[in-house]
Amino acid sequence: MLPNGTDTVQRFALPASVALPDSVSEALRTRRITASPVAFRAFDFSPFLTLAVPLSNGETRGLLVAEVDLRILWTKVDSIRIEGGSVSIIDQAGVIVAHPNRRRVGQTLDVAAIAPVFTGHTGVTSYRENGQSYLAGYSPITGVMQWGVIVEQQRATALAPVRVIAGLAALVTLISALSLALLLLRIVHRAVQPLEALSQTVATITASGDLSHDLPLTRSDEIGALTDSFNRMLASLRQAQERLQRWNEELERRVTERTAQLEAANQELQREIAVRRQAEAEIKRINRDLVIARDQALDASRAKSAFLANMSHELRTPLNAILGFAQLMARSPAMPPAYQENLQVINRSGEQLLTLINDVLAMSKIEAGQIALNETSFDLHHLLDGLKTMFRLRAASKGLALAFEYSSDLPRYIRTDEDKLRQTLVNLLDNAIKFTPKGSVTLRVRSEADKRHLSSREEGEASMPSPPSSHTFTLHFEVEDTGIGIPPNEVEALFEAFGLAGNGHARPQGAGLGLPISRRFVQLLGGDLAVRSPGVPGQGAIFCFDIPVNQADPAEVQVVRPARQVIGLAPDQPPY
Repeated sequence: MLPNGTDTVQRFALPASVALPDSVSEALRTRRITASPVAFRAFDFSPFLTLAVPLSNGETRGLLVAEVDLRILWTKVDSIRIEGGSVSIIDQAGVIVAHPNRRRVGQTLDVAAIAPVFTGHTGVTSYRENGQSYLAGYSPITGVMQWGVIVEQQRATALAPVRVIAGLAALVTLISALSLALLLLRIVHRAVQPLEALSQTVATITASGDLSHDLPLTRSDEIGALTDSFNRMLASLRQAQERLQRWNEELERRVTERTAQLEAANQELQREIAVRRQAEAEIKRINRDLVIARDQALDASRAKSAFLANMSHELRTPLNAILGFAQLMARSPAMPPAYQENLQVINRSGEQLLTLINDVLAMSKIEAGQIALNETSFDLHHLLDGLKTMFRLRAASKGLALAFEYSSDLPRYIRTDEDKLRQTLVNLLDNAIKFTPKGSVTLRVRSEADKRHLSSREEGEASMPSPPSSHTFTLHFEVEDTGIGIPPNEVEALFEAFGLAGNGHARPQGAGLGLPISRRFVQLLGGDLAVRSPGVPGQGAIFCFDIPVNQADPAEVQVVRPARQVIGLAPDQPPY
């Protein structure tokens, strides 16, 4: 093909109807030698390919295109004789170009199995065909075309020399192993023979237990060193056996002594067990007597409580009639002034007697377990105002200052047992005024939320602070006086029924039931009554207690009615 013109594209004057092969186009484009894929002639199926070689002197001036007949490769592969195998040449697509078996020319191999050959690598693979196992080695052909050479041979034929060499190696190894075994057997026999003799001697010593004989030392090698070690071990064992014998004798002596001690202790223990059994029998008898005495005491207590309850009721009925008549007579304008004073004495004495009867009745109910908590919603401020009114004149008659102090968050409406709370405060205020010759009596009430700041409420104050926001809280009550005080050793006697404390000073008399009843009421309310006193006259005492209460709804509180006054006796009263 001759150039035409100077331009690379226009130099070749080819008819428009002529199509350039891909290899020619590739050579024009890359200016490199290119080869077309292998093609086969239709009439004899012989392979050929087209080579395109660019002619250039700095620039492409023409192409040399040649058609190469590849049957020349058949002659090459036929000349290579391999027993049980063959040589073949394949192109980059895995197509067989040359093979001694012409029927395989044009077949395509599994490219994945020999892929490394197309990247310039060699390798070996295996496959099975027609029941035979083959080994195939492949190697690349360097140059323009990425072809490869494959050498195939039956596995048995390829590995036959290796098997011969392996058999010879195994035979040599077996002969060497037998020779080495014979040599080792002789060496071991020479080494074990004295050891067996030594072992027999040791077994004899072990069976007889006689450690007095040493092993014979006849050699100076390792066996001799081992024999010497055994002899030293036997000497150590003899010493250990002697020490063990001495320890056994000492242990037997100690066991004998301890056995005698245990026998003596056992006899003493048996005596103690006998004494203890006698004591347990006596304790059981005493317990039975105590149970009988307890039951008798409980029966007596119940009988006493029933008797006191009945007697208190029988005494209170005529006493109420006497008080009623005395009040009616005292209110009569026709009654002379001289009789008015006598009627007041009768009224005061009757009130004191009625209070005593009520205390006895309450104490009997407490001892009989008949007192129960009766919670109601009420106005705490009204209750305290009533107490102040009740004791104001009495305190003033003795020249005492009566003060009520409340915390800033004291609630107005609470829910607890109003009667028991009122009776407790009445008893504490009554005792404080009774045992205070001069000075003051103070009732303090505060809530759990604020125990530090108290707002003093004088007698003329009418308003009280608003309640707190919580629904359950604790109220603290304390009654403080400047009276005669209470000695520390007499504090517990205050809370015993019919018990009165005395400190050497003249004390008003009473039944001694107010404080025990008050303490039991406070315990029912959920607290406990306590007292603090330095026991010095003039420094007085403080009675205090804490009780849990619930804040009540004002709608639940009953309307407070005026205090009732005696205006006459009910008709049909029995004569006394």
